[in-house]
Amino acid sequence: MRLSAFAAFFITPLLLVIKSQPPRVSSVFRIPCVSIPRTTRPRGLRARVLTGLGLACALASTTLSAPAWAQASDSDDTALMNLIAQASERVMLADTVARYKWAKKESITDPVREKALLASVARQAPNYGVEPQLAQTFFRDQIEANKVVQQGLIDGWRVAPPPPGPVPDLASSTRPQYDRLTVTLLTGLARVESVRRADDCSTRLSRSLRAWKELRTVDTLHAQALNRAFEHLCAGGVGAVG
Repeated sequence: MRLSAFAAFFITPLLLVIKSQPPRVSSVFRIPCVSIPRTTRPRGLRARVLTGLGLACALASTTLSAPAWAQASDSDDTALMNLIAQASERVMLADTVARYKWAKKESITDPVREKALLASVARQAPNYGVEPQLAQTFFRDQIEANKVVQQGLIDGWRVAPPPPGPVPDLASSTRPQYDRLTVTLLTGLARVESVRRADDCSTRLSRSLRAWKELRTVDTLHAQALNRAFEHLCAGGVGAVG
């Protein structure tokens, strides 16, 4: 069949059908596809149109959809944003810890608990594909980020004490959340390995941090803490300022 005949019998009717039908969109390139009913056998022009439409959709799905590895390229910072979100959640827990330590008049620094956490993540790290030294460095930054928030809040409360309220129960509520985040952070840390080692890691980290802070309208104190949480993420050792 000549190209002009093919256009007349397949392409032109196909475009008319696509224009008249509500599109069902594919996940990558948004190719409109129309379901072909199986209850009746189409004849004549309708048969040619539907056949051409089926071929077009099949061709689109096999030639235009990017493979999984291409969609998850190094230029995709989704994993980095996920890690920032998890670290941000951990930073926010520092508010509760600060209130507890303020009420109990406890020191912000807890060397025993910090040492136990660092030893724990070093043991767990290989299970998640993370080097123990990297895990300890990253979680040491998380500890210091929490201290930034605790110190900032307590310094402010010395001038204007917080409103009265019950003392938080860290053992039954807050500590389990820290334990859960330890697992998710180790998982997330493994997923940003290609970003960590990229030459533009610092630039991408700064951009992602800024985007997260704008999205969540993070206040100055918690923004400073979030910066501290990622001070040593990049393999080059250059901290990011978002």
